[in-house]
Amino acid sequence: MKHLKLAALAATALFAAPALAAPTYTLTDIGDLAGGFDYSTASGINIHGQVVGGSSTVSSSGATVNRAFVWTNGVMTELPRAPGAGNTFGDAAFGINDSGQIVGNMNGPAVIWQNGSFTPLNPSGPSPSAYAINNSGQVASYAGVPGGNVAARWENGVATAFADIPGGPTSSTGAAINNHGVVAGRGTDAAGNSNAAIFTAAGQATSLGDLPGGGFASSAQGINDAGHVVGWGSAATGSRAFLWVNGVMTDLGDLAGGANSSTAYDINNAGRIVGTGYDAMGSQALMWFESQIFSLASLVSNLGGWRLTHATALNERGQIVGYGQFNGNTRAFLLTPDEFDVDPSTAVPEPAALTLFGLGIVGLGLRRRRRKAATN
Repeated sequence: MKHLKLAALAATALFAAPALAAPTYTLTDIGDLAGGFDYSTASGINIHGQVVGGSSTVSSSGATVNRAFVWTNGVMTELPRAPGAGNTFGDAAFGINDSGQIVGNMNGPAVIWQNGSFTPLNPSGPSPSAYAINNSGQVASYAGVPGGNVAARWENGVATAFADIPGGPTSSTGAAINNHGVVAGRGTDAAGNSNAAIFTAAGQATSLGDLPGGGFASSAQGINDAGHVVGWGSAATGSRAFLWVNGVMTDLGDLAGGANSSTAYDINNAGRIVGTGYDAMGSQALMWFESQIFSLASLVSNLGGWRLTHATALNERGQIVGYGQFNGNTRAFLLTPDEFDVDPSTAVPEPAALTLFGLGIVGLGLRRRRRKAATN
């Protein structure tokens, strides 16, 4: 009984503690490739602050083209491509792991860039898109099977093809992958509805369902090492960002005055979530922190003329990348916390902590001692 009383007192003190103030950020303009036309987007970032995405530039023939880039310590570098690869679709990089391996598309086919060179994702046949890569070099994508395409985990040129949602018509894809090899994306159920889904190391597919009152349409965009998933789902009020933890999908909401439309793109191991939503002014880059929604623009000390519209990814140090509008052009940005409050060595929080976060209970398992920013 004494232990129960002590536990109750500890829980009371924890819930009574005030929520941490939202972090503030310094914005860095990622820029664009030489000869470009002030167009760039950022899609991924690793623990070292290296950023990947796509940018406009000028080809050798003088045409405006889209190319994949990696940005390191203030320098944007165009990623290599095969001679004669063509320009019909352009190139883009979508993910980068902590070893610097990069995945994306080269005028359609998926490739992995590393150490200044590239290899096809599928060296022996048709190559799908590649969306994310974990620290083991495993890639989230899809693979062709009899009857259609299914979500797949690629490694060393070999695909592990997952099953679709039970009863579905063999139509699924992977969009994100954690360091345990679990893929998150979408599948199709027996009724033909698109469902957010996770695909496990055992090759199984699990539908995450939809938000209450929704129209049976959802898609997963990000997953952390605890298996907590974010994305978008249809709700009674519109298309809304969600957090899925241990079988429970929670509506993350939208900004006040918005269009009831939001999407969560990424979640890190501390449970911080980034995405996009709307307010009365239009699309806004968002962060969900301590069970609250913040427009990232309100947290940036040097915003200037920027309008931040999409936050696409974040790392374990709390750095965020995305894109927005600057001087009428679409530009990639990097947001660096003025004080790092996420230690990259921090263990993944207990599942209960983020369950409570999703239910709106503040402060459990998400507090971190603030650490002064350190240079890489």
